[in-house]
Amino acid sequence: MADLIPQLRQTVPTVLQDAGDGASDRVIEFFTAEIRNENTRKAYAQTVRRFFRWVHKGRLNLSDIELVHVAAYVEEDDRAPATVKQNLAALRHLFDFLITGQVLEANPAEPVRSQHFRPTVAKHRP
Repeated sequence: MADLIPQLRQTVPTVLQDAGDGASDRVIEFFTAEIRNENTRKAYAQTVRRFFRWVHKGRLNLSDIELVHVAAYVEEDDRAPATVKQNLAALRHLFDFLITGQVLEANPAEPVRSQHFRPTVAKHRP
């Protein structure tokens, strides 16, 4: 079990690793203890990796991320509105977890809103 933490640390996105062991440990806790459903864990992991690759390309540190950055990321996302909305929810959840772990002071994703979408409703034909 002791070998598991260093192994998991290697999977944490670079921006989070660069923020220190506290941030890395909190992200590991998020994925191992907070997210219990395996499918949700995989989906959240994909979302987190994608967002933090975008952050890394923008040369931002974890502490640099503000709502304008999250809003820009969401605006650039050309996937289906429902997918964007789910991804934004995953980021909000992670940032909230980082706040309760005293890694961040505020959630930069909280005030950001995604596009509104309307689920397709099948029409009945007479």
